[in-house]
Amino acid sequence: FSIAFTILTIACNTTKSNHVKINSNSQYYVKCSPHLIYCYRKSDLICRKEYRVLAVKLEDTPSMIIKCN
Repeated sequence: FSIAFTILTIACNTTKSNHVKINSNSQYYVKCSPHLIYCYRKSDLICRKEYRVLAVKLEDTPSMIIKCN
């Protein structure tokens, strides 16, 4: 488990991922590649593990819209 967590952490930090705040209601657009699991990890970092997924887009570059609690 610790090896998988380390790999995900490193991959999330080394891939080109970004987030944009949508509005003042703590909603963010999170874009991560190459897999959706990186979006969840990035969302954990943005919202400090308390968020709700509002939308998921599965394409070449997955993305999500989240709302921090």
